[in-house]
Amino acid sequence: MRNAKGLYFGGGDQQLIADAYAGTKLYDEMIALLDRGGVIMGTSAGATIMGSLMIGGDARNDISKKYTLNPAFSFMTNTALDQHVLARNRQFDLIPVIEHYPGTLGIGIDESTAIIVEAGQFRVWGNSYVMLYDSMDWAEQKKKWGLVLKPFKMMSSGSRFNLLTRAIAE
Repeated sequence: MRNAKGLYFGGGDQQLIADAYAGTKLYDEMIALLDRGGVIMGTSAGATIMGSLMIGGDARNDISKKYTLNPAFSFMTNTALDQHVLARNRQFDLIPVIEHYPGTLGIGIDESTAIIVEAGQFRVWGNSYVMLYDSMDWAEQKKKWGLVLKPFKMMSSGSRFNLLTRAIAE
C-alpha cells in the first residue's frame, strides 16, 4: 500500500467497508496515499464511503426519522454521498440528512455517472446526473422566496462544482 498509486473500492455494503478499515493502519495508509497525490476510486458503496456520513440501513428505510448516521472515511469532508439516486428513486433520501446535518453537502450520484474530485472541486462525468443538496443554498432560497423550492440542483457530464465556495462553476 505504501507504494500504491491508486486504490479502488467496489460496491456492496458501505458499512462493511467502514467496519473492515476504519481506524486501522491500512486506513492511515489510505490517507497517506491521498497526501502523496494518489487516487482513490469507488463505485456504489465504494463511492459512498468517500464522504463523511453514510446513509443506509434503517436511515434509508424511514427517512422521516432522525437517525445518527455512521461516519464514512471523510476523504471528502462535510459530505454525504448517495448512489443510484435516479435509478432507484432515491433523489429525496438526502433531504432529511441535510436537514439533520445542516453543514453537510449532499451529493447524489446516479448510475453510469461519477464525480472526479481534484484541487477543491469536482467534475461530473458520465451518462446520467449528479444531484447537489446544500443547506446554504436552501437558506438563500428561504430568504428569497420564503421556502425551499428546489431541494437539489442537477448537474450533467462536464459540469463542475467548487467545494470551497459551494458554487457550480460556469
